[in-house]
Amino acid sequence: MARKNAYIYEVSKHLGSKIQMLRMSQGYTGQQLAKMIDVSYQQLRKYELGINILSVGRLILIANALGKDLTYFFENMDTNKKPLTTEHQHMCVNLARNFMKIENPEHQKAVNNLVKMLAKVA
Repeated sequence: MARKNAYIYEVSKHLGSKIQMLRMSQGYTGQQLAKMIDVSYQQLRKYELGINILSVGRLILIANALGKDLTYFFENMDTNKKPLTTEHQHMCVNLARNFMKIENPEHQKAVNNLVKMLAKVA
């Protein structure tokens, strides 16, 4: 079903993308965040995909759960381009999350050096 107002659709997509990226960067699963804001996982997923429009109250609950100011979700809002996350962005978030799980500082240093070396080769 097509939305009557394309601007509202783009805003919903932008907010959903910001929520998903922040959730993932903080290491929360969809189920965990859904429980924190008292909605089903399916409902949270619809918010993240921009299918369902968020109420201001629900957005405030999400902001509080993820420790951000409400203004964070509106930063860099540009409805002229797709705000959906790319596979590359997901990979970067996962890399950062996994890197932070490495407890040994020497191993972290080795991984960092490897990435630097590979970046120079490419």
